[in-house]
Amino acid sequence: TAVARKDSALDVLENLKRYSDSMSASQARREAERQRLEEEVKHLQSTVSEQNTALRTAQQENASLRARVKTHAQEMQEVSNIESCFQLSNAQVAELREQFRM
Repeated sequence: TAVARKDSALDVLENLKRYSDSMSASQARREAERQRLEEEVKHLQSTVSEQNTALRTAQQENASLRARVKTHAQEMQEVSNIESCFQLSNAQVAELREQFRM
C-alpha cells in the first residue's frame, strides 16, 4: 500500500508537470499571438498614417487645381469680353468706312 501511495503520488506529480507544461505552452502561444497582433497594429497604423498623408496631399493638389481652373475661367471670360469689345469696335469701324465712302 505504501508503494501504491507512492505510485499515486508520482502519478499526481506527473499530471501536475504535464498540466504545468501545457499551461506554459499555452501562455507562450498567447504571448506570441499578442506580439504578432501588436506588430500588425503598428503596421496598420503606419499604413493609415501614410494614406492620410497621401489624402491630404491629394486634397491640397485638388484645391490648387480648382483654384487654377477658376482663375482660367475668369481669364477666359475677360478674353471673351475683350473680344466682344473688339467686335463692336470692328463693326463700328466698318460702319464708319461705309459712311466715308458715301
